[in-house]
Amino acid sequence: MRPLFRCNMGLDAGRPGRARMRLDRHWHFASLESEIGPSGVLVGSRFGVADLAAASVMTSIIGLPAFPHSLPEPGPNELVGFRQSGAHRPGFRWLLEIYAGHRGASREIAPRALRAARPLLAAGPG
Repeated sequence: MRPLFRCNMGLDAGRPGRARMRLDRHWHFASLESEIGPSGVLVGSRFGVADLAAASVMTSIIGLPAFPHSLPEPGPNELVGFRQSGAHRPGFRWLLEIYAGHRGASREIAPRALRAARPLLAAGPG
């Protein structure tokens, strides 16, 4: 069955290397940045489903201080380094701003975690 799954999913020996190369170039941020409109959102002039979807998909990449689900800490060195290397990107900052501006208070998120995200925004681009 594995060969069938690998074939159906398009997996080959070179795919992990190609994926890593895209990550190293921060392709995901470049793609996001190219879609952010003059109003600061992805579609139209106000926050919508596209912004919510993009932010939710990319949350694990940036590691929000107020992320509602517990993730193992410290994260793997490679992931920590990857996050640090992308922190200067406008797309990274956009994600922080989307969460700071559109995520309401939750009983699951400690208020101090929400306050911890504020300095990241105040620091500005790297």
